[in-house]
Amino acid sequence: MADVVDLLIKHFDPLASRKFWQHPRWWQLANQHLFGKELKLVVVTDSDGAIVAALPVQRDAGLLKSPQHPHLTIIDSLWIQSISPISIEQVMDAVLQHTDAWGWNSTNVPATSQIAQCQQNPRWQWRVARQSAWFDTTGDLPIPGKLRRNLARHERHLEENGELSYSCFDATDAGAITQAIDDFLRLEAAGWKGSSGTAIESDPTLKDFYLELKQFNTPELLFEVHQLHQQTRCIAVQLAMRCGSSRYLLKIAYDEACGAYSPGSLLLWRTLQYSVNDDTESLSLVSSPDWATRWKPETFSVWHVTRFSKNLQGALHLQADRLKTRIKDKLGPTHNRTHP
Repeated sequence: MADVVDLLIKHFDPLASRKFWQHPRWWQLANQHLFGKELKLVVVTDSDGAIVAALPVQRDAGLLKSPQHPHLTIIDSLWIQSISPISIEQVMDAVLQHTDAWGWNSTNVPATSQIAQCQQNPRWQWRVARQSAWFDTTGDLPIPGKLRRNLARHERHLEENGELSYSCFDATDAGAITQAIDDFLRLEAAGWKGSSGTAIESDPTLKDFYLELKQFNTPELLFEVHQLHQQTRCIAVQLAMRCGSSRYLLKIAYDEACGAYSPGSLLLWRTLQYSVNDDTESLSLVSSPDWATRWKPETFSVWHVTRFSKNLQGALHLQADRLKTRIKDKLGPTHNRTHP
């Protein structure tokens, strides 16, 4: 997969409005640590040998599935920028025919994906899986007034026991970024995740995955760690990825001893301020957790997508899928009426 990834990076300009989850290096890292090198990379070329598309997949009998993992909340295929809906159709037909698959399935496709152009095609099935939250950081700090006042109050309480300071380190500073990651792992393991055994520190595979994020130290893909200190004590840490003009928050950990004063929210506030003041155009939460609603972020849909093949097997699966959807639609209102 390494040689193919190098070829993809050379062919696709990483600076051309790509998202970090589309970057071949991200796929490669996930394949190595999260999927045990089980992912396959389907690469499609035209008659001249130029790469048109790339899809990371797992084989599930007659179905091609994009990678699914709790630590990969969004995944996307990679397409040449100028591709049309008709060309996408032709590529998917060729992929399914060549792999003898009845369909291609992905549960985490963002609405910004190029395949969203194909939503009106009857061989595609689209269902909203969830939302992805983000902030526009090109203007004033986008925080509601009431929330801002509450955060200022929490900040004053914390500073009664020591001055707060914010810092951001990136992968170009090897020593500082290593210490910052260690702070994150220690802080996360000290809380409820550590006691429940779900902390990253307790899973060698996950730990290696996050430690190797330090390899992303190029202008088009840069790993960052944002921290909030109370004097010398680290009370909140965020792992982030900078890709192009966007910043993406991957994980957060905070000191639960001062949890009543929302250190994680205070760090997000500082990170938003930092993003407004540098040349970042947006800050993404990647997912859309419940606590984010009070921040009033922008959102876009993340889709569950299935593309069925043209053959008989694909047609049968498509009809079965439509029947299942109709049954769910009919049962939904009935269920609601019996449980007012």
